[in-house]
Amino acid sequence: MAVAETSKIAYHSLKRLGDMQAKVHEAVGEMGIASDRDILEYLQRTYPADNWEMSKVNGRRNELMKYGYIECHGQKMGRAGTPVKTWHCVSPADAKLKEMAYDCET
Repeated sequence: MAVAETSKIAYHSLKRLGDMQAKVHEAVGEMGIASDRDILEYLQRTYPADNWEMSKVNGRRNELMKYGYIECHGQKMGRAGTPVKTWHCVSPADAKLKEMAYDCET
């Protein structure tokens, strides 16, 4: 079966992710829907040696949004009783996203 030209273009447009970007994408993929705080807590449990802080999470999440790998899912009530944004992977079942470098306003 031949691969469509548009599929080839889309595949080559994928960006390779850095280590920290990949870990943030993994966190969102594992949780399905996650706030920045959820992502931070997941990463602190899973990768404690990386000394995760909210600024690291926010930066990598913003990069993933620009690449089109995650997008805003909506909002949920945060711990302080205020709404916080939640994120989801654009296509968490897509095997290419795990192999390659993995739009919501902030």
